[in-house]
This record gives sequence, C-alpha cells and structure tokens, in this order.
Amino acid sequence: MKLGRLAIVPVAALLLAVAFPAHAGDTDLLMGAGRLNLRNSEGIAYGSIEAMHLWGHARYWGIWGAADVSDSADWVGGGLFATWPFAPKWSLTISSGPGWYSEPSKLKLGSSLEFRSTAYLIHRWGRYGAGLSVSHYSNAGTASHNPGTESVRLFFSVRLGKR
Repeated sequence: MKLGRLAIVPVAALLLAVAFPAHAGDTDLLMGAGRLNLRNSEGIAYGSIEAMHLWGHARYWGIWGAADVSDSADWVGGGLFATWPFAPKWSLTISSGPGWYSEPSKLKLGSSLEFRSTAYLIHRWGRYGAGLSVSHYSNAGTASHNPGTESVRLFFSVRLGKR
C-alpha cells in the first residue's frame, strides 16, 4: 500500500466522527475484510470500517459512513440504511449512498463518484455482532463507462455505548 493511500484511513475516521456526533449508544462500528471485483478472476482484497448511527427516535433507520481500503482501490462514502429484525438475534440491513472512489489501474469503474448499495445479514449477541455483506458499486450512469462491480465482506460489529 502506498503511503499516500494510508492517509485515507484517518480521513475516513474523521469523516465518521463528524458524521456521528450524537449519542454513542446509537452507533454500531463495523470492521471487516472482503473481496471486491467478484465477476473477475483478479479479485481485490480489501479492509473496511463503517459506522451506522440510528437517527432520532427511529429504531431501525439511520445514516452510515464507511471506508473500503485496499492496495488497488479506495472508497469513502455515506448514506441511509434501514434494518429489519426477522428472528431473535438476526437482522437484515440494506443501505445505499454516494461516495468517492479512487480510480485504480486494476479496476476501472468510470468515475470517482460511485454509489454503493449493500445488504447485510447480521447476528447479534449483546453489544457484539458478526455478519456477511454483499455490495454493488456503480456510478449510476453519471459517466459514459459504467461497468459496476460487486463485493462480499465478513465483518465484526460492536455497539458503542449502551442501547
């Protein structure tokens, strides 16, 4: 990883801190590892950090911010999410939002503006959780070249504060 790329992690952490100044008890921090570019045999391994903050009195809706960082591509963004508990300790969350994408030589997505839509399957026990997420990245036709790509990620989550 180039030294310049390492700067994205503290920048992402700062963005997350600014985006979620409210009660820590309403924020889940997700840390994970995954594979980007699933349709190609040359997949890209990446690490991620993400924060999901419940908004106001809504129990299952909120805002999120994330950074997906690898040797080949970086993405920092945010948006909205919704969560549906469907069994004890299990939930399904969907999210979508825009972000900045560093156009690498290995994966050309056509634009620095890339939207990420994600589905998360999460199992929780107390303040902790673990899960699997599947994401699609696309510039939504804002550029002439829009191949899009998918990723899969395993993650661990921790709820900050009490809820």
